[in-house]
Amino acid sequence: MDIGWKWLIPASLANIVLTATSVFLVQALDGWHGLKTIESLSQGLNLTATGKIIMILLGVVGLLITGATLSMINWRSRDFHLKSQRRNIRLVNVAQGKPAVAPVATNEG
Repeated sequence: MDIGWKWLIPASLANIVLTATSVFLVQALDGWHGLKTIESLSQGLNLTATGKIIMILLGVVGLLITGATLSMINWRSRDFHLKSQRRNIRLVNVAQGKPAVAPVATNEG
């Protein structure tokens, strides 16, 4: 749960924001100084070769930004340091032959 809340949710939110920004930029660049990035919008966003290259570059930049952001979040925390987490795991010592849960007393009588 810690990995989900502290890592995967922030990474997915950053991915949503960066993807939306990338789509907006590709649409905004269409027609700018003769640059053709969109082939058609009739059945979704159909990109030209130039548009695909721009989206790939923006995707790589997004990965770098997301990685840098998560690295900054974890700079001083030990949340994702697996070696130290494994050392801190404590197993419950239950005497052999005894039940882990006490039996429930019933009053029949």
